[in-house]
Formats: sequence, C-alpha cells, structure tokens
Amino acid sequence: MEKVRRERLRELAEYVRIDKPRLFAIYGLFHGDDDMTLCGWGMQWDEEFGGALLYDPGSRRTWQSESAEQLLIRYRLVGDARLVWLDGEKPVAVRPAIG
Repeated sequence: MEKVRRERLRELAEYVRIDKPRLFAIYGLFHGDDDMTLCGWGMQWDEEFGGALLYDPGSRRTWQSESAEQLLIRYRLVGDARLVWLDGEKPVAVRPAIG
C-alpha cells in the first residue's frame, strides 16, 4: 500500500510541474486619466482546465476568462492596457496519465 502511495505522489509531483499555469500581468492607464492606473497579475491554464484568472488589487476582484488575451480585450475597453508574460513559454511535454 505504501509503495502505491509513493508512486502516486511521484506521478502527481511530475504532473503539477508539467501542467503549471503561465504567469502574466496586465497593466496600463485608464482612458482620459493618466493618473489612474490599472494593474493585475494572473495565471493561465489550458482552456480545458479553466482558462485564465486575473487578480486586480485595485478593485480587489478576481476575473476569469478563456485566456489572458481575452482579459486584455476587456481591459482595453476602459484603458490603454498591455499584456506581458512573466515566465516565458510553457514547456511542451507529454502529460503523465493520472488516474
């Protein structure tokens, strides 16, 4: 039983590293007011695992969408917003079977 548990934990340790989210930030200035900033940090998973989450500390809200790019489109409705990826490209790997 303990051997099965150790093997399962090893598989999960590999899985969480392969399927880690990409990190990003969205920042900019609101339209018409150069003193009003918008800024938030997020994580993006493959869409099948939930898409993207963005936390905006200014409003203390968390936003969810299919992707970081979709969140950027939303922010561009109210400001001159930019998207920056903070961690480079997500590694391409074969996901281990979990089950």
